[in-house]
Amino acid sequence: MKKKESQKIFLTSLLLFLSVLFALPPGYYFSFAPFWQKNFGLGKARIEFSPASEPVIKKPFGGALTAKSWLIMDFRSGSLLGGKNLSVALPPASLTKIVTALVVLDSFTLDQVIVIKEEYPVGKTMGLVKNEKIKVIDLLTGLLVHSANDAAYSLATNYSGGKEAFVARMNSYVKERGLVRTHFINFDGEEDDNHFSTAYEIAQLARILLQNPVGREIVQIRKRTVFDVEGRLAHQLETTNQLLEMIPEAKGLKTGWTGRAGECFVGYFEVLPVLSNQVREIITVLMGSDDRFGETLKLLDWVKNNVVWEDYSETHSIEIAGTKPIKS
Repeated sequence: MKKKESQKIFLTSLLLFLSVLFALPPGYYFSFAPFWQKNFGLGKARIEFSPASEPVIKKPFGGALTAKSWLIMDFRSGSLLGGKNLSVALPPASLTKIVTALVVLDSFTLDQVIVIKEEYPVGKTMGLVKNEKIKVIDLLTGLLVHSANDAAYSLATNYSGGKEAFVARMNSYVKERGLVRTHFINFDGEEDDNHFSTAYEIAQLARILLQNPVGREIVQIRKRTVFDVEGRLAHQLETTNQLLEMIPEAKGLKTGWTGRAGECFVGYFEVLPVLSNQVREIITVLMGSDDRFGETLKLLDWVKNNVVWEDYSETHSIEIAGTKPIKS
């Protein structure tokens, strides 16, 4: 008898649970979708549509630029606003150091102390001295702000396996992200026929760096003095990005130059377009330019006057994976 009573109680409780469960709105169940997918491997039963802003071009860019390759990109969506020779492989010069920085951020801790094995008097340097002890964060600042080749060399030589392993990791890093028209021979951008990238892939790498809070902060620095861990050696760092001093919209990012590469620049900006009431984030890339900063200003002026961002909503007939927008 007790067994029958227990069964009856169980069935009553189950029916009560199911009646409450099926009385809930459909959106309630799918709010747990990430949990079920992660822990039980269940597929996504429903995709919710979140309104997003997309850039709309009113008039294409028609200005003349000397750059062999260039582009303008909406940072948030990755949408291209304009460009030329986006996928043409060109020497990136010190734009290389974006990937050098990304590998460092993945491989070292910021407070790790590096011993300078030897001086590296190649190109622009921050004046590191043999046997100097300095933190990774300060070398990373020298790398991205001052474009210091000796900072790149010291980080690469202190990587597990040495500088050859470091460059190999740079190449595997970009391949893992589907960037197949970029290849590195070195860590600082010195000229080599097999050292190349494209404006489009540089833009994507810049987006990755900007998603890292440390990277985003460093590329905005104009001037900074860093010291060895004993506080005896000072290194004066000054940005190579002249636009940080020229316009308030400039928020980074990286310059490059060699005789073969010409003037290179990837920039990150927060602009307020004429036809918008909201600040928009823009990435520009120029490779092989005769006037990287002047031509970047032309691109920004065009964005301000010719691009608007439209907020898509349920009034648009947009369907994602066969589903319609869910009403809140």
